[in-house]
Amino acid sequence: MIVTNTRRAALGALPIGAGASVELAPGGTHVMLVDLETPLAAGASVELTLVFAIAGEIAVAVPVVDARAAPATHEHEHHTQ
Repeated sequence: MIVTNTRRAALGALPIGAGASVELAPGGTHVMLVDLETPLAAGASVELTLVFAIAGEIAVAVPVVDARAAPATHEHEHHTQ
């Protein structure tokens, strides 16, 4: 299931224009795995295969995140002066 900020539905595809990118992240557009035979553990990683119209199949390892957990803080020390 692909989830966006405005829509939670099983989408057949996530359109990405030529030269464009899409960031997948908790709280934004993300992939939600449902009806799994075996539960996933937060902190582990799982291999997914992304299928692109031109690039074909690309395997990626992605972290398993517990959506119920508090969001992680993201420090940018190099931005402070």
